[in-house]
This record gives sequence, C-alpha cells and structure tokens, in this order.
Amino acid sequence: PMQGDIKEEHLAGIIASIGTSDVFKNAIASQIAVAFQDKTLLSALRQSLRGTNEETTEDCSNLSSLEARINKSIQDFAQQQATSQVQLSEIIYRLRSLSEKGETELIDIRNGGENDMLQEDGSEIIAAIDIRSSLDEIHDSTKKLFDHVDFLSKHWNDISGPQLFNVLKTSVKHVYMIASKVSGMSQVLQQMQLDHIKNNITSLQREVDTIRSCTDKLQGEQDDLRRRTSELETRIDDAVLTRVSERMSAFEKDHDRWEEILSSIQTKWDATGAASALTQDSEEISKKLEKFSQEQDAKFSDLIKKSEASQHKVVEALGTYVDSLAKELELKADREEIELMRSAVRREIEMADLETRRSERIAELQEYLRGKLDLIDSVLIEKSVEPNEDVRFV
Repeated sequence: PMQGDIKEEHLAGIIASIGTSDVFKNAIASQIAVAFQDKTLLSALRQSLRGTNEETTEDCSNLSSLEARINKSIQDFAQQQATSQVQLSEIIYRLRSLSEKGETELIDIRNGGENDMLQEDGSEIIAAIDIRSSLDEIHDSTKKLFDHVDFLSKHWNDISGPQLFNVLKTSVKHVYMIASKVSGMSQVLQQMQLDHIKNNITSLQREVDTIRSCTDKLQGEQDDLRRRTSELETRIDDAVLTRVSERMSAFEKDHDRWEEILSSIQTKWDATGAASALTQDSEEISKKLEKFSQEQDAKFSDLIKKSEASQHKVVEALGTYVDSLAKELELKADREEIELMRSAVRREIEMADLETRRSERIAELQEYLRGKLDLIDSVLIEKSVEPNEDVRFV
C-alpha cells in the first residue's frame, strides 16, 4: 500500500507474514511494538490513517479502535519479548555448544585421538558441523531481519509503498529460511540423541559383561583362598602331631633308661647282700623316679596345652581373616548385583514406554483405517453397490 493508505488489515498482514515460528514472530513483533511506543511515530501513524481529507465520525471511531488494538498488541508483545529472547538465546547456546564439541572431537581424531566410539561412527561429528554452519546462517539472517525492523521503525513516515513491500518480502524470506534451518537442526539433533542412546546402551552392555567377568574372577579367588586355608590347617595339625610324637618318644626313651638303671641296682643289691643300704637307696631312687615322672608328666601336659593354644590362635586368626574377606566379597557382590538390577529395571521401564507408544500408534492407525472403510461402505451403499469382501478384508 502507498503511504497514507495504511489500514488495520495491512498491519495484520505484516504480522501474519512473519511466519508460524513463535520465537521469531514474537521477536519481530516486539521490535514493531517498540517502534509504535515512540510518540512521534504514533502521531505519524495517526496522521497516515486520517489522511489529508477532513475527519469524520466513522474515521475517528475506527482510529480509536485501531489505537486500542495497537496498545493491546504492544502490551502483549512486550510481555512475550523477554520470554522469546531467553528461549532464542538458549537455543543458540545449545546449538553452538554441540557444534563446538563436534569440531573439537573431529580435531582430536585428526591428531591421532583414541576415541573409539567417534571413530566407529563419524555421523555425529558431521551433523555437529552442519549444525554449526546452519547456526551461522541463522545468525546472519536474524541480524538482517532485525536490521529490516530497525529500518522500518526509523523510516516508517517517509517509506514508500514499493520499498515497504520489498523490505517485508525480504524479511519473510529470511524468516522462512530461519524456520527451515531450525526444523532441519531439530531433526539432526533428534537423530544425534538416538545415536547417543544407542552408544550408551552398547557401553552399558560392555560394562555388564565386564562386571560379570570380574564377579567370576572374584569367585575363583575366593575358592582358591578357601583351598589354601584348608591346606594350611592340615599342615598345622600335622606339625602339632609330629611335635607331640617326638616328645612322647623322648619320654619313653628316658623311662627305659631309668628302668635299666633300676635293673642294674637290683642286680648289684642281690650280689652284695647289702639289703638295708640298698633298700634305703632304692626308696630314695624310687622317690626321685616318681618325682622325675611327675615333672615329665607336667612338662608333657604343659607342652600339649601350649601346642593346643597356639593351634587355636592360628585357626582363629585364619578364621577371622577368611570371614572378613568373605564379608568384603559378599558386600562387593551385593553392590554389583544391586547396580545390575537397577540397570535392568531402567531398561525394562524404557522398553515398556516404547511398547506403550507403539501400541498407541497402532491403535490410532486401526481407528483411522476403520473410519476409511466405513466411509467406503457408505459410498458403496449410496451407489447401490455391495461392498467387496476382499476389499473389506484388505
């Protein structure tokens, strides 16, 4: 439209031509609202709406209605401006972070990095680079778009109709290009998320296999420890029995030696006939032998007690060590089993959610096909044609 003929429907057409994206629509509309807040521009808009002819009652009422709607739009746009700018900043920040991460990982691989997952699948890096390129294009188009809005706000009074049409046409092209780039990046991000989930599942499976192998290894070490403990206990028992047997043999040898001494004394007593002296000597010798026997018995008992005490101490120490090691192994196995159970429960929940979504989609498709079949049957009935059972089956 030419200057001086701007109507309400023209402003509505300008806002509608911005596109369906709420983020960019709100951003551009907010710039227009800021321009309308300028009293000079608002006065120029009123003069443009009134024209050069005389004012009429209908023109005044239309102008008041338009001013009220413009003020309402200004308030709405001002409220949405902050939220829209925050959302746009978050989107740009996330996309730039992903693209920079992809470029960094690509440089690491070119320099001889050892990231096996990225070497196996380079699609994620390529996608990140594409996102970075699209993001730069969006940034350039957005800057041009805001430049157009600033131009309109500054030259609203003196811009001609063809110039306004060209500016709006270029702005719409930029908006549609931005919307298409954002849509493409959204699809790429979804695919990257799916690939990342697949890689995580593969990594979790590898970790589960590693945990299982470690559990088997720990079980083998525990069995080997039990076997060594049993062998050590057997060796201790054999050593104690051998020590006691040696002490018994020495005591028997001493007893036999004293028996020989007594026998020789008895022989001498029979030969000399010194009965009284020998009797006294024999009593003393008997007392000494009895005392010696008691001392030997006490030593033998003390030796047995010490051997048993040492054996009990060794067995208790080994038992305490084995029990502590077994408890540690059991606690470690319990923790690993709990982690495995948690991972299994998470996977079951994810599979259940996936199956639920698939079931809902199948139910929607079935309902859609039933509606189509009912529509075909109604058309055939209107034309007096019997429905074909084969078609109905298909």
